[in-house]
Amino acid sequence: MKLYLVDSYEISTYSLPDKIEDAFVIHYTHYSGKEETITFIAKEGKWVIKSSSEMNLMKNSQIIDKSFMEIGDIYDIKFGDLNDVLTMYCYDIHQEFNDYKIDDNLQEIIVGKNTDAHIIYDNPKMNLIEFKIQKQNNIWILNDNGLSQSKIYINEKRETKRKLSFGDVIFTNGLIIIWFETFIRCNNPKKK
Repeated sequence: MKLYLVDSYEISTYSLPDKIEDAFVIHYTHYSGKEETITFIAKEGKWVIKSSSEMNLMKNSQIIDKSFMEIGDIYDIKFGDLNDVLTMYCYDIHQEFNDYKIDDNLQEIIVGKNTDAHIIYDNPKMNLIEFKIQKQNNIWILNDNGLSQSKIYINEKRETKRKLSFGDVIFTNGLIIIWFETFIRCNNPKKK
């Protein structure tokens, strides 16, 4: 299982061992420089993550004691003395991506959970319009226009507005978009 740990400034990626046994520890360094520990325990052939005295584990905005981790799970993690909440996305190591051609006449790509969006991603943390990618003088620019209450990352760094270049990786709320200028590659969009 591949994990994306997302804080206010960047994304860190980790892979849990394929062989589920004993325990696995991630040493996560918060952007403030403080190191935190996240421990996963093998139980009944699955990885389990648990709350502890130093860490509250949350799923669907509720503090939970523990969870048997599954592909597609999203957790929020709050460390005791830090104000920031870390979001953890769980993926299959070999996730599937689909390619979508960008029409030459297209001037804007809307990303969100609105059914009128070009890239529809139905995720509870996603806004109806999460962000737009707009063509200006033949240059594509990602701009959240203050629309996103979530965090948008390009190449693992938080951004609100930026010119896109070939190969840029856009991440928000578990959605991954790889920018190739004439087409995009997405994990799991609903349509378009």
